[in-house]
Amino acid sequence: MKSNSLNVIAILVLLLSSCSTVRVSYSGKKIAPIKSIVLYSTMIGKIQQPIFPLIDAGLFNEKTNSIADQIMDLQNKKVENYRTICTNSLKKHFNCIVFSDTLLRYLPEYSELGNTFNYQKQLRIDNDHFPKILISSNDVNPFQFDNGNVPKYFSDNKNYKSIIIEICNKLKMDIVAVSYSQLSVVGVGIFGAWGYLRLDSFIYLFDKDGVLVSHGQTWSKATNISGKDIEQYKNQLDVLPFIIEPLLLKVSSNFK
Repeated sequence: MKSNSLNVIAILVLLLSSCSTVRVSYSGKKIAPIKSIVLYSTMIGKIQQPIFPLIDAGLFNEKTNSIADQIMDLQNKKVENYRTICTNSLKKHFNCIVFSDTLLRYLPEYSELGNTFNYQKQLRIDNDHFPKILISSNDVNPFQFDNGNVPKYFSDNKNYKSIIIEICNKLKMDIVAVSYSQLSVVGVGIFGAWGYLRLDSFIYLFDKDGVLVSHGQTWSKATNISGKDIEQYKNQLDVLPFIIEPLLLKVSSNFK
């Protein structure tokens, strides 16, 4: 019975991943061969909840909010695994050394940077149910996000350019990578009877001049959920290893 259940889950994951979408942008800047990448931060943000239609969205959001603690706890556990998944995928597709977690903490310069750029308060979000961006253990946040809006922050190079240059110079890295993911409810049924949930994942790659040389987004096929079943949120979070592979494959193709 257990084996059958695992097979069903595996098939579900494959179906979800096979319908993922990938979108990648490049700066157009010519990049020298990459020898080293530092995965500086791996984060999972607040679940993106619908606003419209007002009544339907409000009723559905009440259900998500009622299990907010469970969702946050699940994401907190997942963010550690996400860092490993992204590290291994970067190694595979860029064929270079990738510094993250333990390997990164061996560098004394990393501790020095942590003393200079570590904005933990900027991970806070003005939301009673989902009050913060979750970051993997021992990672530091060098960015001053505005109320948890990570994609908006990275849309303006004035926000991060000098910080990225400092990180690359101190650590002697070719590329700084940042991974960010979030669950998103992209639609709701009448009176909030159901919702459509997907996983969005972003990767940002910056060079030693502080230029965002490439960034990509991928998202899974949205699934119909009731709103109060934590397993339905977990199923989407489990999809990351299957949607990150095609994303990083496409991102890396521009550097070869």
